[in-house]
Amino acid sequence: MIETQIIQIAGVPLHFVRCPAGSFYMGSDYGLSLERPGRKVSINLPFWIAMTLVTQELWVKVMSGNPSIFNGSNNLPVDGISYDRAIEFCNSAA
Repeated sequence: MIETQIIQIAGVPLHFVRCPAGSFYMGSDYGLSLERPGRKVSINLPFWIAMTLVTQELWVKVMSGNPSIFNGSNNLPVDGISYDRAIEFCNSAA
């Protein structure tokens, strides 16, 4: 069974899905060089991850200001942000 939940962040619903602990085979022994070698990967603890990208609407409500190059709709994903800004967003939204 897939577990999901909706969390309101700054009044904007964000859908999450639970990723269970377990193992899977990542990569390929026969694919592109960047996929080799195939290997077993283990996730020791379950975690929740957003099912969609962060929208410009949510970004503006949490961070104020829209850094996106491709704007015109609140439902577009936010773009043009650095790793550090993404971490800042996560900390502010938490």
